Amino acid sequence: MMERKIIIGLVLFVEVLGVFSGVSVSDVIKGVDRNIVSGEESTDNTVIWIYNVYDLQNMSKNLAGHYALANDINASATKTWNGGNGFVPIGSLTSSFSGVFDGKGHKITNLYINRPTRYGVGLFGCTSLGSTVENVGLVNVTVRGRFDVGGLVGRNDGVVNNSYVSGNVSGANTVGGLVGYNIGTVRNSYATCNVSGGSRVGGLVGDNYNVGTVRNSHYDIDKVVINGGHHLTIGGLFDHQYNDWLSHGLHLNISDYSSTLIPAGGYYLINSVQGLKDLLGFADMNYKFRLAANLSLSSEPGLCIPYFAGEFDGNNHTISNLKINMSFASKVGLIGHNKGTVKNVGVVDVDVSGGNEVGGLVGYNLETVNNCYATGDVSGSYQVGGLVGYNDHQGGVSNCYVTGNVSGGGDYVGGLVGVNEGTVSISHVAGNVSGEGNYVGGLVGENKGTVSGSYVAGNVSGANNIGGLVGYNIGTVRNSYATGNVSGSYQVGGFVGLSVAGGVRYTYATARVTGISHVGGLIGYNNGGTTIASFWDINTTGQTTSAGGTGKTTDEMMNKTTFTSAGWDFTNIWDIWDGRTYPFFKWQDVKAVPLEPLNLRARLGDRYVNLTWEAPADNGGLPIIKYRIYRGVSSGKETYLTTVGNNTTYYNDTGLTNGQKYYYRVSAVNGIGEGRAAFVNGTPRTVPREPENFEVIDGDGFVYLSWFRPLFDGGAPIEQY
Repeated sequence: MMERKIIIGLVLFVEVLGVFSGVSVSDVIKGVDRNIVSGEESTDNTVIWIYNVYDLQNMSKNLAGHYALANDINASATKTWNGGNGFVPIGSLTSSFSGVFDGKGHKITNLYINRPTRYGVGLFGCTSLGSTVENVGLVNVTVRGRFDVGGLVGRNDGVVNNSYVSGNVSGANTVGGLVGYNIGTVRNSYATCNVSGGSRVGGLVGDNYNVGTVRNSHYDIDKVVINGGHHLTIGGLFDHQYNDWLSHGLHLNISDYSSTLIPAGGYYLINSVQGLKDLLGFADMNYKFRLAANLSLSSEPGLCIPYFAGEFDGNNHTISNLKINMSFASKVGLIGHNKGTVKNVGVVDVDVSGGNEVGGLVGYNLETVNNCYATGDVSGSYQVGGLVGYNDHQGGVSNCYVTGNVSGGGDYVGGLVGVNEGTVSISHVAGNVSGEGNYVGGLVGENKGTVSGSYVAGNVSGANNIGGLVGYNIGTVRNSYATGNVSGSYQVGGFVGLSVAGGVRYTYATARVTGISHVGGLIGYNNGGTTIASFWDINTTGQTTSAGGTGKTTDEMMNKTTFTSAGWDFTNIWDIWDGRTYPFFKWQDVKAVPLEPLNLRARLGDRYVNLTWEAPADNGGLPIIKYRIYRGVSSGKETYLTTVGNNTTYYNDTGLTNGQKYYYRVSAVNGIGEGRAAFVNGTPRTVPREPENFEVIDGDGFVYLSWFRPLFDGGAPIEQY
């Protein structure tokens, strides 16, 4: 039984055919004894049986025949044929094989073909429409040609079925382990070759013409070496960019992979890198897969899933050390093209670079990405996102985040999504985003769809149309905010760089915004877009103007009334630590500094002030760690005095000067920081000294007492004697 390991979806490729040359059937087969029997007809006069390598070569005499292998064939002798040029491929461009070849499950070993100037090189050089080559294995082949070079068929216009090739295949252009150039159909076949060439080099098929079909066929990623390395990327099945990937409906029996894909509860469990590879065989089927362990791809650079149409549940596990370097490719990511559901997975420490539609998790998304995240670095040219490169109008990205850095050499670069035509919700970015071109946003580069319930905390930089959340908006953005610094040249906004015919509502921006022209605290330039109930902080952004929205001071931006009066929903969407934070989402776990301590009092004594207080009414969501005490001799000029523990709510300040007024403030500290203070003042004092010059004068029926004020009044005015 033939080994079947990995299957992958395919690209359809259209090209203008060049002029090819070949060797005619009448060419002398030098080194072959023409007197050796060239095949024996069966009793029904329809099948010609092939018993040896000479019979095999003599098939070139009748290219329309119906042939079948009678046994395994050792073709080692072909290495010395024709002055070292070896076996002459069966069929050429001018006279292709049009018959039927049935290997009957037998194999041909050690076939040698050395035709470095020929077009159409393989066991079969060229096959025509109506031909069939099936049920044969080629083992340890050495096949060398120029263009359209394959181990089994150089140029296929017929059907190749149930066949496999191992060995070495090389050429200048359009080179594949099984088939060089396919116009026909390849089914149920695989290759495990070393394949090398200049361009259009594939493990299975070098190039697939737009009417060609490849089904249920694959190459072994562990054994195939393409131009010196293992690749499941460009140059995988055949060499073309991913923007034309198309599913062909694969039909391997997934139960054959029970050692790596373990059935459990309706899902196939993946607990190894090999299991992830084996998923490729069924990636365009509606199967459900679930990670059962964290996986590291550190030893598998380039491993990815070009097309996926099922359900992938990461089960809150991670896939780490994803390394993809495909600078000129499209649809690049752990999953190149997603037409299924991807959820509950983190891709950690990624290093992904590509051309267009590049994402840390998904290059091009047509369906659902939920509860996923990416860390590391993602780079590309156009439509580059930290998680998803391009989110189609049918696509949805929700409950996701990115903490890595994203960079683009061209346009449409976003921290989460490069271009959004669908929906992005309840997501955030904490990494930095940079682009050398236009339309760069902290969350989304260009938004044509809907963005809601999301925020950005990282910095954003680029050329033109640069925004803290969205670079270029022609869709809808609502209930979102940006707090990272934004810099660019023209059309630079703390929230949106360029707003055209879109809507921005219930949003705000707070970080510094810099640029040359059309620079705004919230929106850089507005050309027909609407802005409703949106604000920017004029103190922190450094901008007093904007192409939309209302500027507020920091104190106003931390005042709940600013937003409730504008219609913001603080029942279902927003929350705030009034006076201490900007608004945030209810789904966020945002903490704040504590409120001031309660009931701060000062009890005065002889050269001391005894302070007492109670814990704040609100600790900001975190336990109080300590209290800080400040003292001064004038109001507003208190300096740090001391700190007491969280369980201590008193302090006795001694060694003071009686009669000197002291000002105190006491603040609570939690894990976020120091809250606002409570204030009190007091003057230490004691009892006065005795009055001076006390004198008693007796009189008739009375006593007269006299005295002077005490030299020391105890630190307070004498109230009575």
